[in-house]
Order: sequence, then structure tokens, then C-alpha cells
Amino acid sequence: MIFETVVLGIGNTLMEDDGVGNYIVEELKTRGVFPGLRLEKGETDTEFCLDVLEETEKIILIDAVHMGNPPGTVSIFELDNEFFQSLPSAGMAHNFSLFHGMKLYGCQREGLLIGIEAASVNCRFGLSEELTEKMPRIVDTVTRQIESYLTDIGELVVPIDRVFE
Repeated sequence: MIFETVVLGIGNTLMEDDGVGNYIVEELKTRGVFPGLRLEKGETDTEFCLDVLEETEKIILIDAVHMGNPPGTVSIFELDNEFFQSLPSAGMAHNFSLFHGMKLYGCQREGLLIGIEAASVNCRFGLSEELTEKMPRIVDTVTRQIESYLTDIGELVVPIDRVFE
């Protein structure tokens, strides 16, 4: 079955805030705000993520980023040809990311990368206290970004019945 758009959380939940994308996808499922949308936790399983990409036309990836912004800052990047062309070549296996796999295996998809600024990336299960406290607002912001994207591409037919601050 081919899905128009899939939301895919990625990152390592054993490395504190690195797994934030997976926690956000789980919260989106719990809230039930996108009942017709496929929401997947990809964790660090690149092969699973590439399989998901083969079943979709557009992708919304949610992952931790390290850009020097305050923890919890939500940054939006458009996944397009320019984004993939700007990726450096992966020289060794541990430098191989999902984005490199998308480029190498021809699974490049248009969509969004929603990056959440991490507060701490250490060998610890769960989110840092700082992101845990900010999680409701982060999920609200991510929800608005997804809703906006789906509206722009004409996939969201019925607006979310939800009020945001």
C-alpha cells in the first residue's frame, strides 16, 4: 500500500534527547490528531526507515538537531533536491545516515525534516528534564507544522479540531 505522506520519528531512545522524534510520534498517536496519517517510529533502524520510504510519496521526518539554538527549538527544513545534493558523501559505515541511504538507494522523497534542538545526548533512556518539561509545547508546534504542510499539499481535507495557544 502506498501512502501519500508518512510521519517518521528517528533517533536513538537510548541516547536521551537523540530519540525525541520517536517520542513525538508516540505522542501524536496518543493525541489522535492525525487519524488518517501513518505515524511510524523508525528509531535507528535505517533499513526499516528505507522500507517505509518505499511505501510513501512524501515524508515528514522528526529528529533531534544540534544547531546551537535553545533546547526545544523547532526548526523546519524542506526535503528537496537541493537538500539531498548538499549531503556530503558517506565515507564510513558509522557516518552513514538515513539521508545518505535515501540518496544512495533512490528513496529521496519530498517533504519536511522537523528538527528539535536537543538539550542533552548521553547514554540514558528517556528525554532530558529540559525537553520533558517542554514536550507539550514542542508537540503542539510540530502538530501545527504538520497541519500546515498537509494543508499546503492538499492532503489535509478536514482541519484539526484543536485549539492552540
